[in-house]
Amino acid sequence: MLLTGFFTLSVASLAFTAHTPIKRVVHESRRSLPVGWTPVRRAEPRTILPLSVGLIQSNLENLEAYLLDVSHPDSPNYGKHWTPVQVADAFRPSKESVNAVHSWLVEDGRIGADRIKLSNSGSWILANVTVEEAEQLLGTEYYVYQHEESGKEHLACHKGYHLPEHISKHVDLVTPTLHFDAAVKRHGGVEPDQTLTSAKDIGRITKPKTGGVIHSIFNDLEHCDETITLACLRVLYDFAYAPIATSKNTIGVVEYTPQTHNASDFDLFFANFSKSQIGERPKLVGIDGGLIVPDGDLNSIAESSLDLQYVLGLIGTKRQEVQLYQVGDPIESASFNNLLDALDKSYCTSGGGDDPTQDGIYPDPAPGGYDGPEDCGTVTPAHIISTSYGYQEADLTPAYMQRQCAEYGKLSLTGVTFVYSSGDAGVGGRNDVCLDENGNQVTGGTVFSPTFPGGCPYVTSVGATQVVPGHKVTDPESAVFQRFPSGGGFSNVFPRADFQKSAVANYLEKYPPGYPSNIYNASGRAFPDVSANGLNYSVATNGEFRLISGTSASAPTFAAILSAVNDARLALGKKPVGWINPAIYSPQFNGAFNDITNGSNPNCGTQGFLATPGWDPVTGLGTPNFPKMLERWLLLPPFPVLIAGFTSEPLQHTATGSACGNLLGPANMSSDAGPPWMAYNPDGSMHFGGVPDRLLHHPEMQRRGIKLAGALNPGIVFRSTTAEDTQWAVKVLDLDTEELPIYERLLRESNKPRVHTIPCEIYREGHPLLIMPYLVQLDSLVIRDSGTIWDICFNNIVAALGEHVSTHPNSDLVFGRPYIIDFDTSRQLPLGPGDQHAIILPPTQLPPPNGLKHFDPYSWDIYCLGQVYERIVEVSDNR
Repeated sequence: MLLTGFFTLSVASLAFTAHTPIKRVVHESRRSLPVGWTPVRRAEPRTILPLSVGLIQSNLENLEAYLLDVSHPDSPNYGKHWTPVQVADAFRPSKESVNAVHSWLVEDGRIGADRIKLSNSGSWILANVTVEEAEQLLGTEYYVYQHEESGKEHLACHKGYHLPEHISKHVDLVTPTLHFDAAVKRHGGVEPDQTLTSAKDIGRITKPKTGGVIHSIFNDLEHCDETITLACLRVLYDFAYAPIATSKNTIGVVEYTPQTHNASDFDLFFANFSKSQIGERPKLVGIDGGLIVPDGDLNSIAESSLDLQYVLGLIGTKRQEVQLYQVGDPIESASFNNLLDALDKSYCTSGGGDDPTQDGIYPDPAPGGYDGPEDCGTVTPAHIISTSYGYQEADLTPAYMQRQCAEYGKLSLTGVTFVYSSGDAGVGGRNDVCLDENGNQVTGGTVFSPTFPGGCPYVTSVGATQVVPGHKVTDPESAVFQRFPSGGGFSNVFPRADFQKSAVANYLEKYPPGYPSNIYNASGRAFPDVSANGLNYSVATNGEFRLISGTSASAPTFAAILSAVNDARLALGKKPVGWINPAIYSPQFNGAFNDITNGSNPNCGTQGFLATPGWDPVTGLGTPNFPKMLERWLLLPPFPVLIAGFTSEPLQHTATGSACGNLLGPANMSSDAGPPWMAYNPDGSMHFGGVPDRLLHHPEMQRRGIKLAGALNPGIVFRSTTAEDTQWAVKVLDLDTEELPIYERLLRESNKPRVHTIPCEIYREGHPLLIMPYLVQLDSLVIRDSGTIWDICFNNIVAALGEHVSTHPNSDLVFGRPYIIDFDTSRQLPLGPGDQHAIILPPTQLPPPNGLKHFDPYSWDIYCLGQVYERIVEVSDNR
């Protein structure tokens, strides 16, 4: 049996009727075979193929425009990501395509309708056909190919296949046809004597660049040029952040079985570099039978140990869950498509579409295999997904890459960020394999060979840098030049993306590489986008520390730092960053990355490209400057739905009559006394997530033992460290508003059952501060007290849970009670409901209905409250 799903039928069951050939056009072709494969014989005509026809998706030509609408910082819809249902509806293949392909199979292929079915997702049409039938349908010839090193056999068609012209426009690709068992590599370096021939065996490719056992463990910053630790990375990228929105934020790391880890190595790593995290483990999300294989050797644990130890360590707290997407069982293993199937039900090829030559097929009937159903839309994607595996583009066909790339874009529409390593072989492939002038992969080739999916515009590609030997950790880094060259260049499949046209044109104009036009595709999508250190990470493996290198280290490092940006945005009621490429290339992000101007990425008999000022195809835009990245992303919308409310018992006939103000505080930014009280970096730039010294060392904070760790609302509201059992929030009150007298009055009347003011204290010595318990926000709860009317902004409804009541010294907290915070834009009006005349609404982030500008403030409050209840229902439904 050549491959899973192929079998033969008796002659009696093969009633095939010859008919007049129809005119066809070339649909897919390849100029050369993948390295190592040779045709050895024609395929047996009676062999049965599980033919899968991938249908063209609707609106795919609009995918980039849809993405730019929610991802470009100049768009008014920035951050307004789509729901999975909206994505599925927008891109579902049309009925016209389904009917056309079905009719073609029945009428031209003489395939019985009972042998044809539509996949569960509606994206594939499936039919078991003989090789003879497939050759007639596709105008091609099938051969058995053999790999010269492994001896493995594979069935594929010769050079290309054809479709009727009227059918071709409805079809993305057909499998199995041209798609060979490409070797997917872990981007961490490989040993030259090891070869792999199966794409679905991603996890079996050789280990990252691993060094010998480390006998001296350094925790200082003096040896960062020899070994990288968490402390080195924090200094390199000015990364100091205490997570706040740990219940909202998510990050996932992808590993492919048999890649695994030993749980005890986490504690060895944490004991040396982050003692508070001892005992922490990633949350296993098994996909298609994915599991942790115990007692792995160095080859099988290096990748997973590297990725997870540094993502967990950089996030730095047990409160933030890190998801491990372990894909594939130990027998069949898996491919990128198996992961995407699990993330997106509308893409899922369950019931057909997976290519046995590329993808893991489940259930797996082999002894010890996963015999459950294929995971199809079973996993909610994390906000950021980091992967350190990849192909050479020359391993695959353009149609296969384009379909998969489009899926990364569709998932990005929902707010997911895909981070991929750029590769560890410079401008070519591993073991000095590049392309010849005909596009063949050959040892010693001179034409550059780009990687995939780094060339897909909808992923963020990460290259590698290093600390120069003998230099300090505070000195500028170089493109990596020890142990491996960082992957980078220009795609031969995907055109240059609009978001990077200016940056790439600047590079080509000011620093032309000087190679002939046939050596690289200057008009292709350029990568990497960014970079991070990738050399000599100190990693615990099997009870010992070793140095591990590769863009395998760079990608999870960048992903973990970016996750802190998501945390800060989510803590402020904003959305995750999603597809970041349009933002990071925009003028708004100038200076947000440390420009790398030294080094190159040699291969293919050349020095490759050079790192230069600005973007370059070695290190991209540069390495992260976390404070500047954070500042820029916090300034981007959408702002949360911040609305006004009113008290059920007027404060001398009081109502707010206005919406809550902007997250960055009132307009009196120059006021020295009132908010915002901003924190600053050593270079004078604002540190939006930081706590100003005047609060860190405030005598009242010291008296109470409150250790403030980060900003909830930059410059205005701050919270204590998550390491403390008792959580506090401190607000700097603005004396130009009515918030102080409103709080004074509410606190006097707090014994009234319908006043839901949070129990708090007003500190009055010097500038007034509001000191209150830090409680859970509304979107972590299902609010049931539907008869209560609150003085509210949506994100300013909190509630006390059991852990707060039992541990907090404030004895006035009532378990389960909702509390209201923040009245900085509220107003006390002279008259009560029914008597108060309409007022002109101040600027509001909740648009008034029908564009009205004059409103009875009490009616306005009721309208706003209705919006809050809608949001409560939405949150409840999502949970």
